[in-house]
Amino acid sequence: MKRNIFIIILLIFFGTIFFIGWTQFKVKPNSFGILVSKTNGIDPTPIKPGEYSWHWEFLLPTNAQIKQFTINPVNTTKTISGNCASGNIYSNLVNTTDNFDYSFTYSISLTYEPEDVIELLKENIISNQEDLNAYLNNAADLVAKMATDYYLKEAEKNKSFRVEYVRRDELTKEMQIYREVPFVNIAILSLTNSKIPDFELYRRLQQSYLNKQTVPTTEITNDTNNTQNTPTSQDNEQ
Repeated sequence: MKRNIFIIILLIFFGTIFFIGWTQFKVKPNSFGILVSKTNGIDPTPIKPGEYSWHWEFLLPTNAQIKQFTINPVNTTKTISGNCASGNIYSNLVNTTDNFDYSFTYSISLTYEPEDVIELLKENIISNQEDLNAYLNNAADLVAKMATDYYLKEAEKNKSFRVEYVRRDELTKEMQIYREVPFVNIAILSLTNSKIPDFELYRRLQQSYLNKQTVPTTEITNDTNNTQNTPTSQDNEQ
């Protein structure tokens, strides 16, 4: 009888220990967890629903916690707009309403791996889901800006350039976004709306404006010679 009671106590004891360290069920669906403990820091292996995981760190009171993050992609729309430098001034030369402005609207979807989030935690770039959302939003801003810079550069070099002919893989390769925003994958980068300035007209008007603002060198030389040859009041008196 006593032996049976002892066995039952042992089973309860070990069962409690197992339950305390069993981390799999502590993670919500469509999420993953990252173990952070005072003893071992950030665990390199993410905790995923449906995959068995047990961590002894939870056996020590207040020693460990699980930071949870969603696994859903971040979908957003970004618009980058502006105008060429002094576009309004140049457009006044030909009395046109075109101020050489540009606008690009993108549909962007970003994804990330649990292992990438662990690296962001280790580098103190993020500490929770809110920080991750802000990081991804900034990444989307940068993706849109870099794509816009590429489109404008190509359009300025080649008047026959068409944005619709640019493939996504070609664009992402040219942007090299992984250097600026590591740990982020671009699942979707779609240009939904665009307006590109007429760079050829812009350059002509710019050159015309600069020519009007420049005083010819011959005039400057003549003015200098006239000043040097004009008698002073003292010369007249002599």
